[in-house]
Amino acid sequence: SELWLPSRKVNMSRGDQMLSAAQSGDMKKVKEICEAGGVSIDHKDEYGRTALLYASRGGYEDVVKYAIEKKCNLEARTE
Repeated sequence: SELWLPSRKVNMSRGDQMLSAAQSGDMKKVKEICEAGGVSIDHKDEYGRTALLYASRGGYEDVVKYAIEKKCNLEARTE
């Protein structure tokens, strides 16, 4: 599968760490970052992609459900 986020980006923000976790289906990490505060489930990367987009594209149903439970923006669009 195609990786959109660099896997070894130095000094990755917490938001980008959450997106990377969503992209790889790491539900535990997504939840940990979101619940620690300071990062919205609607955090976008430089192209406007969100955790919902990454998780749905990867087929990670548990992450998709979590994003919806956290009231993610279902209308979010890439830039």
